[in-house]
Amino acid sequence: MPMAFTQVPDWISWENQGGNIAVADLDGDGSPELLVLRIDHPVPGPNRGFYRIGHKLDAQGGIAQWGPWVEVPNWGSDQNQGGGIAVANFGAAGRGWWYFKCSLSNPAQISAASASAGSWRRMAP
Repeated sequence: MPMAFTQVPDWISWENQGGNIAVADLDGDGSPELLVLRIDHPVPGPNRGFYRIGHKLDAQGGIAQWGPWVEVPNWGSDQNQGGGIAVANFGAAGRGWWYFKCSLSNPAQISAASASAGSWRRMAP
């Protein structure tokens, strides 16, 4: 188990409002991929969610190659207090890998937090 912090390259969010990871063998080669979610809070403007895939995660937490940051369409939150990402393969019908994002939003104009879950979207590994 790795005991040191490993930085995700090109993390450009200056003001982060959440992040999460998921692990799955997306390409079926026996080595898992690391999916990283970041929630950027640009000022001014609404938040934006991005994910990135690190290919061939090894036992020490190393990544052989990073893919580009991909924007999550229709993020829809302005003040996130967290977020999550999950992945699933919907089987032999050739539907491929999909991701699911969720966010927890707490705008200043309301006193209670509200959860928002998006829909499953096809992922391009």
